[in-house]
Formats: sequence, structure tokens, C-alpha cells
Amino acid sequence: MWVTFDRDYISGEFDFEVAAGSTQPMNEAYRRQSAIQLIDAMAPFVSAGVVDVAKLGAYVLQYGFGVKNPEMFMVPPAPPEPQMPPEAAGLPPAAPNPMMGPPPLDGIDPSLLGLFGGPMGAPPA
Repeated sequence: MWVTFDRDYISGEFDFEVAAGSTQPMNEAYRRQSAIQLIDAMAPFVSAGVVDVAKLGAYVLQYGFGVKNPEMFMVPPAPPEPQMPPEAAGLPPAAPNPMMGPPPLDGIDPSLLGLFGGPMGAPPA
């Protein structure tokens, strides 16, 4: 419907707010350009490890390129590997932390302690 405006019809004071980009068409080329700019802007955050790359990729594919099911392009996350002690992996046990005190004597033959100068803290014989 068309309305004809004259001077009396629009007399008065008006406030207008114009948002940047509000008049730009939301066509396919604009959406793709915006998605690529988003990837460029997020690159430092991706390399810092603070962005979920899978969710960012899904958003770019869905919003920028109109892919209905972006998950079909995503590799599923690997299940976490079970933690095994270093001894089971064939590695030497971790060095004891000196701040934690002497290691426990479980499984050590007390007669072997004399080979190394006696109990800890005792003067050598």
C-alpha cells in the first residue's frame, strides 16, 4: 500500500537510529563473505585453543554456506585414552618429589639398607 506524504503529515521532530549494515542485503554472497571474515577474525583464538573448532566449523558451514547438516563433515572426537602408570608403559617410574619426604619402604628388604650406609640420616659406619 502506498501512502502519499505531505508537509503537514510529517511535521514534528523524530529520532532515527540506523544500525550499520542494516541496509545491506542478506544474500548468499554476503553470508559467505561474513563467514570467511569470521574465520579470519577467530584464527588467533583457534590457535590459542580457546575456541571449539568443531562448533565454529559447523556454524560457518550452516550460516555461510547453507549446509543443512554440517556434522556430516566433522570428524567425531576421539575417545579419551585410558591413563596407564609409567611402569606399565615400559617407562621408568617418576622420580620422587623431595618435598614429599622419603619414599615408602614397602617391598624393600630391610637388610639391603645397610649396603647404602644404613638408614637415611644415619652417619656411615
